[in-house]
Amino acid sequence: MSNWLPGTKNDCGVYCPHEELKLYRKGGGRRAAIDLVETPEGWRSYRGFSFFTGSWWGSTGPITDDCQPHPRREDAIREQIARFHRDFAKLTDPSMQREAREIIEWAESLVPDQMDLFGAAA
Repeated sequence: MSNWLPGTKNDCGVYCPHEELKLYRKGGGRRAAIDLVETPEGWRSYRGFSFFTGSWWGSTGPITDDCQPHPRREDAIREQIARFHRDFAKLTDPSMQREAREIIEWAESLVPDQMDLFGAAA
């Protein structure tokens, strides 16, 4: 039985996330994830992804104190969305570009659209 509880760090300085938001591909296999932890300094996050086409490129990592803290959960998610955009910007393989669009679309759906206050007043 592990005593590594959400919000706590292990001996290596890695946080156990409070939330693991995951995107699975059809037929199984984790395609993308955003992990979140609330610390006294704010919300920290990290993202991971795996492509199932092209070069089968993937990346992931732990949440540590090196991850930027944010005052709101949504801001931590937005940071990872921006990282997805940067990670995928130079993809040239059409099948990987398609997968990248699906991952970004999923990630962006995790943060509700901001209400257009100026448009609502017009």
